[in-house]
Amino acid sequence: NEAVPPLLRAIGQPTANQSYFILLSQLAPKELENRLLDLIEKKLFDMFITTEPRKADYLAKLILTLHDIQGQDTTIRPHLAGLRAEAQDWRVRAAAEAALAQT
Repeated sequence: NEAVPPLLRAIGQPTANQSYFILLSQLAPKELENRLLDLIEKKLFDMFITTEPRKADYLAKLILTLHDIQGQDTTIRPHLAGLRAEAQDWRVRAAAEAALAQT
């Protein structure tokens, strides 16, 4: 589908329409999974330090969407434990807790 590459690029920004995540999970779940893993790795530091609500919502969405499409990826599990305990924003802490609790 021609829409997939632009949507994958768009979800790299906190201002992305959150409905893109749902659309991508239907159109290209494996590509979405790979993109989420990459974004989480790149934005991990921000996940710990952000206190901006909109950005925290976006970062939490990355975590929860990855969990929704793949269950639990063992490569990010240690990060989730750290985020659950030490993220500055409650949204990110809650997303990490939810992802860990459902394993």
